[in-house]
Amino acid sequence: MGVWSDLDCFFFQPLEVPSHGYLMGHEINTINSAILKLPSDCPILKDILNACRKPNKSPYWLDFRRKYVKRLGYFLTGKTWHLGNMGWGIVGPVALTRLVPRYNLLDKVQPMKAFYPLDRHGTEKLYDPEPFDHLINDPEIKSVHIYAKERKHETPVPGSFIAWATEDVADYLK
Repeated sequence: MGVWSDLDCFFFQPLEVPSHGYLMGHEINTINSAILKLPSDCPILKDILNACRKPNKSPYWLDFRRKYVKRLGYFLTGKTWHLGNMGWGIVGPVALTRLVPRYNLLDKVQPMKAFYPLDRHGTEKLYDPEPFDHLINDPEIKSVHIYAKERKHETPVPGSFIAWATEDVADYLK
């Protein structure tokens, strides 16, 4: 279907792409790209692809610090300026957060509760034996982004969301 999902997203229900063709969600002060679908004729997609085709040029949506100050530092030290050096999320959440309003597409963004009901710090609770019924029983919550970078190698604690989710998908992993 052309849907992108980070591998640390856990879905409570099948994804449905709205008829307008956009699948993206708010997360606190950003529009996250952990779950994403953009129509092929979307101007945001064109802008992001153009940035990827010219990886040594600063995308126009960058702030002054990233676009000029940081680039000057690279120039002065002889380092190559490249998308990978510009900072986290330049063609992901940073691009979406700046371009969605620019193209008047805010009405296409799902509310935070849909995909990101817990922020990056709140997902720490998923590893502890705390109640999580409010996540799995709320029909408005379609998924949770686990942000598994820090604790992904830990053994799930019995009674935690992570233990429940691991058991829930165990048959698929065989």
